[in-house]
Order: sequence, then C-alpha cells, then structure tokens
Amino acid sequence: MERTGDYRGNYLVRRQKLLPGEATSWHRDPFHRVTVVSSGDLLNIEFRDGGETQPCNITVGEVDWSEPSDRVHRAVNAGKEVFEEVVIFFLDRPDAVPQRRTIPTPARAEVRFRQADALNRTLRQDSS
Repeated sequence: MERTGDYRGNYLVRRQKLLPGEATSWHRDPFHRVTVVSSGDLLNIEFRDGGETQPCNITVGEVDWSEPSDRVHRAVNAGKEVFEEVVIFFLDRPDAVPQRRTIPTPARAEVRFRQADALNRTLRQDSS
C-alpha cells in the first residue's frame, strides 16, 4: 500500500494506492472525510467483527462523503486494477490520527506472548 499526504491545520489530504489483492490495515475512521476515486474496479470492505463483507463496485471519478465510524474494518482491492483515491480528512485537531490502527487480535497477542516467554526462558538458560 502506498500513501502520501499533506497536513494543513485540521485537514489532511492523502493519496492512497492498493494493488490488486492488497489490503489496508485494520482501522477505525473517527473523522468525516471526502474521497475521490481515480482508478480501480472493485473494493471489498471487510469487518473484524465477522460481519458480512461489503463489495463496492468502483466508478472512476466517484466522490463520496463518509461519516465517522468506530467499526473496525479494512479495505481489500478485490479487483484487477490498481485502486487509487484521494481522501480529505476533517480532523478535530492538527495532531489527530485520521485512521487509527487497531490493537492486535487476541490470537496474535497470544502468539507474541508465547514467543516472548520462550525467548525469556532461553535467555535465562543461557545465563545459567
């Protein structure tokens, strides 16, 4: 995923690209935003809570106003073309994070805990 952007006060203008099969990170959208699509053909919105995937057929030149949402999701380029959009975020303060990534899933956290525990045991054994 490629992202470029520019902050001006409480606004962020960001260009984002997703190659076919590529996905954004899991995130929430806490701010209003306007999106202008410049390329692509099919985007799927997947929800971490297991909700039904929402397919979005893309129309180049499409402009969309999006309301804030606390539902954790990600966008997946399910099409054959590169998906590209320009998004204008309306932030509540200049240092706000426009699409806050979510914490790891419990399964990933458990794996990381086990890996750290195994490393600690190994280090203790090596120092004995």
